[in-house]
Amino acid sequence: MARAANSNGEAAESCGLGRASPDQRRFIAAIMTVSAADDMLEQGDRAGAITAYRKAIEICPPCNERGSFQILLAIIHFENGEVDAAAEALRAASLHGCIYPHEALRYLGFVHAAKGEYASAIAAMTEALAAGEDAAFAAQALMIFDLAQDGVGAALHRAEFDLAGSKPEYLCRHALLRAELHRLDGNRAAAQASLDLAATMARDDGLSVELALWLAVLDQSFGRALMRPDVGAAFAAEPESWPALAWKILQGDGARADLEAVLQTLPWTQRAENLAIFDRLQGLLAEKAGDLDTARTCYRRAQTEPHTRWCADYHIAALDVRRVEESL
Repeated sequence: MARAANSNGEAAESCGLGRASPDQRRFIAAIMTVSAADDMLEQGDRAGAITAYRKAIEICPPCNERGSFQILLAIIHFENGEVDAAAEALRAASLHGCIYPHEALRYLGFVHAAKGEYASAIAAMTEALAAGEDAAFAAQALMIFDLAQDGVGAALHRAEFDLAGSKPEYLCRHALLRAELHRLDGNRAAAQASLDLAATMARDDGLSVELALWLAVLDQSFGRALMRPDVGAAFAAEPESWPALAWKILQGDGARADLEAVLQTLPWTQRAENLAIFDRLQGLLAEKAGDLDTARTCYRRAQTEPHTRWCADYHIAALDVRRVEESL
């Protein structure tokens, strides 16, 4: 977005803003403030971005865009681990209107889950689905919340959701989570079938490097000897990404500290989630190798940050810890 050349109004007059109504001027000022907030985020100034977003919301006249600014503010708070502030902004967006209501409800579901309020998380995500959320995305989230609240059986029941029209990426994620649930339930054949389905879904729209990591570790834990070509291609396409580094470490080339150093540049919530993912996957491979003590340590480490209770890895790790401890 073009910025004003100076502060004396010449740029505004040249764009016809001198004839704009007060509300139009306020809206344009809010848009420019949001643009400045985005620049601050790119530069790593998250506190400054929060202040700028709050200013944009204050300036902006009542409209759906104002609610969307609230969602952007909430996402920053959530990434900072500030769940109460995120919830306040999301409720404001839902109450006063926004362009995509399902986004506000989606994040409200994750906020409730991060606080351990799974019934409220289920209600919010169910409402998000009704408001237009992708069916596979919503189903995956609801499976996680069901797993947390009622266990594997309830989560598997949710897996039978109608997913027609969903994006391939979300279908892939859903299939991978279903594979995990079948693994936890002791149904190896169903788990392997879900892995193959995940790989098929990924081919329709490319396999992201994060999904490649998940698929590769599950394959290896189930004894698949050769890496799927799509998985290898995903790692090769983004060799500097954290999942590609995580895979190298899991194969013995590096240490967890190397991954921690790379993740330091990410917002706190993303860093915590990614470390939980790595720790749980490392536990799976340690268990596959017969090292149950290391597996237990890794699974427990995946649960060290309660805020990640909105992630599948937190709850899957809890069940794996229990299972491994019964074997020791």
